[in-house]
Amino acid sequence: MFINKVKYVKKYVGEVLEKEGFRYAGKQGGVWIFEKETENAVQNVGIFLYRFDRSMVSFQIFTDKDPLPTIALAMDEGIGGNCEMPGFWKFEDQATFIDALKEITEIVMDKGLKILDEMSKPAREQKIGYRENDMFIKLRDEHEMLTRNYIEKNGIVATGFDRENIDRWVEHICNEVDNLQDEEDLDKVKDKLIELAAFLGDQIVKYTRSEWIWDETKEDKEIGIMKPILSFYIRYKEMPINALRFYHPLLEIIDYYNDLSRERFRKEIYTVLKEVDLR
Repeated sequence: MFINKVKYVKKYVGEVLEKEGFRYAGKQGGVWIFEKETENAVQNVGIFLYRFDRSMVSFQIFTDKDPLPTIALAMDEGIGGNCEMPGFWKFEDQATFIDALKEITEIVMDKGLKILDEMSKPAREQKIGYRENDMFIKLRDEHEMLTRNYIEKNGIVATGFDRENIDRWVEHICNEVDNLQDEEDLDKVKDKLIELAAFLGDQIVKYTRSEWIWDETKEDKEIGIMKPILSFYIRYKEMPINALRFYHPLLEIIDYYNDLSRERFRKEIYTVLKEVDLR
């Protein structure tokens, strides 16, 4: 059954967002984009179909200041969605597609616009870029050694995979990054961020069904990433293709160093840990 999706996206999402100053900016990389120019950033709301199942729809919120689009609300705390994948709506026909768009719009209006305003606030001058290929190469080649040395150097003792232990090493990482803010030697900063990314990534791999993946030419046109990304990241193993989770420890560490959004950093970590039972 044919569904004129762009028609309904414009009507049930666009007409509501238009009242808040957004305009339809076209389809970019498989995403229907609505954008709004503010004093400090261009805010974006994107609607897209899941690449592996075109009968599933979700949304993104992001600004032109962010390296990657963020499905911040849909993936956080199970907000939204009607299927096993958090943040995705399964639809069967025109009526259920419209219902999904209405629910997405309600979430964006209720919470998403506030987060976009937070994301649009001017940040301090960025010191570390997101395309530092040498950092990813070092992380790929030395992460096991870096993690081992870091644990020994800091006397970190594992108490088991529980919420208390996770809270402890997440706070430890945040404090380490905070302490780098006054360091003027960027080479030292980069080395420390790689070390922290190795430790963070290896903890996630250790306690979840996941593995490190090296990707030299990642192009994700479905979510609007058109430039190649040299990256070393994590994905879960033993999961169906439509339920894969990905996490970029180094990108997340760099992002936290640049904007010091501790709450956002913590949320991203706990999102990837939702696959396991935290007591």
